[in-house]
Amino acid sequence: MEATMRIMQISLGLLILGIAIIVIYPFLGAEPVDATQLAAAPWWIMPIGYFISLVGAAGLFLGWARKKETR
Repeated sequence: MEATMRIMQISLGLLILGIAIIVIYPFLGAEPVDATQLAAAPWWIMPIGYFISLVGAAGLFLGWARKKETR
């Protein structure tokens, strides 16, 4: 049971990290960004943020399913 909680904690951390990358991305540019412009940051940062969020969400789901199975 302790291993399941550890997996869920790590997954939650990854999910929060991915969401933080997605939220911070527009602020990485030096000039103001509106809806028609992209930030001056590299384009590949957003897909990495989404991928990290996906891994975190999948880990949370698997941890939840594993914990539910052991009840």
